[in-house]
Amino acid sequence: RIKPVESIFSKLIKPSENDIEMKIQMEDRDAASEMADQLIELLKKKNIEGLTEVRKGTEKLSDLFAVQINREKCNTYGVDPGDVAAFLSERIKGTEATSFSDFEKRIPVRIVLPENNRQSLTKLLELYYTDGEKSILLKNLVDYRRDSAQNEIRREGQSRTTYVFAGLNGISVDKAVEGINEVIKEIKTDNDELITVGGANDEIRESFAELYLAIIISILLMYMVLASEFESFL
Repeated sequence: RIKPVESIFSKLIKPSENDIEMKIQMEDRDAASEMADQLIELLKKKNIEGLTEVRKGTEKLSDLFAVQINREKCNTYGVDPGDVAAFLSERIKGTEATSFSDFEKRIPVRIVLPENNRQSLTKLLELYYTDGEKSILLKNLVDYRRDSAQNEIRREGQSRTTYVFAGLNGISVDKAVEGINEVIKEIKTDNDELITVGGANDEIRESFAELYLAIIISILLMYMVLASEFESFL
C-alpha cells in the first residue's frame, strides 16, 4: 500500500484527519469519559445519515495501581510517612550508587530490584520497611487500589478536554453539526461543563486566517527592507 504524501498545501486545506470534532470540557476525568461514552451511544442511536466512525479520542489504560501512604497506619507503627514514600520510590526507581562521566555527559549508576519484582505490585508490597529495630511489612503502611488512566491529557483554554471524533460520508459538515447539536441538547450538563462541536471547516478557516496574517507581515517586512535600501518610503 502506497502512503500518500502530505504537502503543506494539503495540510492547510485539511489540517485534521477527522471531519467532525466534539469537545467535552470538564475537570473530572471519569465524568468526562462517561459523558463521551453517553454522547457516542446517543449518536449511534440517532443514526445520523453520513456520520461514520464515531469514536473517543482518548483510550483508557488498564493495569494501573494507585498507592497512597496511610498516615494513620504510619503513626500507629511510629514511622515517618515521608521515609516510607522514599523507600517505595527507591524500590521502584532504584538507588543511585555512583556515576561516571562520558565527556560532558553524567551517567548515573543505579542499583535496582529485578524487573519482575518492580513490575509486580504484590511483590513490592511484600517487602519489609526497616526503621532501626522495626521491620514492618510494606502493605501494612499503604493503601492501594486498581485504577485507570488516559493515554494522554489535553487542555484547551486551561480546561481539561476529552474529544469525540467522527468521519463524514456523503453529508456536509454543516448538516452533520446540526444533527449532532440536537443530540447534545439531550445531555444534561452543569455550568462548568461544556460540549462543543466543530468540523474541518473551522480548522480551515483558522489556517487561512493565520496564512493571511503571515502574508501581511511578510509584505510589511519587504516594504521596510526596500524602504531602508532606497532611503525612501515612497
